[in-house]
Amino acid sequence: MKKSLILFIFLLSALWLQSATFRNYVGHTLSGNTYTVYVNSNTAFGEKVIGQICYTPNGGGGTQFTGFQDGTFDNTSVPGANWKVVITIPAGATNQQLELANKNEMNQPYGYTGCNISLNNVLPVTLTQFIAQKSGSSVVLQWSTATERNNSHFEIQRSADSRTWDNIGSISGKGNTTETQKYQFTDDKPLSGLNYYRLRQVDFDGTTELSNILKVKMDKGQLVFSVYPNPVVDDVTFIEFTETDTPAFIRLFDVQGRLLREWNFEAAGAMRYALDLAGLPSGNLFLQVNGADGVVLVR
Repeated sequence: MKKSLILFIFLLSALWLQSATFRNYVGHTLSGNTYTVYVNSNTAFGEKVIGQICYTPNGGGGTQFTGFQDGTFDNTSVPGANWKVVITIPAGATNQQLELANKNEMNQPYGYTGCNISLNNVLPVTLTQFIAQKSGSSVVLQWSTATERNNSHFEIQRSADSRTWDNIGSISGKGNTTETQKYQFTDDKPLSGLNYYRLRQVDFDGTTELSNILKVKMDKGQLVFSVYPNPVVDDVTFIEFTETDTPAFIRLFDVQGRLLREWNFEAAGAMRYALDLAGLPSGNLFLQVNGADGVVLVR
């Protein structure tokens, strides 16, 4: 009687543990006819999640079953999932439905859900990391994905104000994959001051998705320029800049520090601009570029 009671309690405990086990379908990726299904489950030590797909074969003929496939523990690929089951179905199959169950440490299946889980939650590109760091005079962008579905490419976009964006590069995606992928792009000519970066992920069908925005501050580069002729000839002198992406704000003062004239020039690489000095007094004038000490002009 005592042994029977102990056995009853053991069986009751086992049934309670099994009934308390859950298996939640999180999503899947599809490559050809192969589904990689991601599941969240509270399996006990030594247990497995298993799964199969029910389907209608090409041409009809009732419901067929792939047979249960053992899952593998995976808590890194897709947030919210800790099991992965890979299931292949025949070409042309339709009406796919997923069934999940568990297999205990003695390889005994239990807890069948039935073929009633709709496979409609296709996982998109899952971005797991996106960072931007200064590297000398460049900015290095790095990102990684856990899964990709129909991923054509990534466009790398940059902005000076986080409102207007320019494409500065493109990197091909991996199409369909459930393996971790790592990417890197180097911006060799970042803007002086603040740089905002984001990724624009593009599917093969043209669907797009934007990443979060990162910000990197680069030191403002010092403008290198020359002024000629000096002394000034015929009321005109020229200021010439070497290659730069920094706009130039030029101010001209007399010896008393009074502002006489000012100019604004957009960044345009190596450029030369004429400074019209007509109507200004003779003598020494002081040219200031972007608030820094400049040169003395003789007029």
